Amino acid sequence: MGSLDETLAPIWRRRCFRGGVIENENVGADSASSAWAAIATLNGLPATTMPNGRSESGLPIGVQIVGGYLEDRSTIAFAGLIEREFGGFTPPPI
Repeated sequence: MGSLDETLAPIWRRRCFRGGVIENENVGADSASSAWAAIATLNGLPATTMPNGRSESGLPIGVQIVGGYLEDRSTIAFAGLIEREFGGFTPPPI
């Protein structure tokens, strides 16, 4: 056992904000926030994102599943396993 099949990582460094509410006008310009996405993107690795739990205020918390080169199907299958164990997506309260 010397290698990992998938790696779990955050999607973003901040909690999500409620739909329709923008806390910071420069959210898109914050390059430090997108550093987690760069793990897969810059290395040409497949990544699947999915909700996995909720914050104290009921908003979804996401997880990024990063797989090995050309292993797209394994990240999607792993997301299915997480969904089966922890429950599927439910819309946040509005």
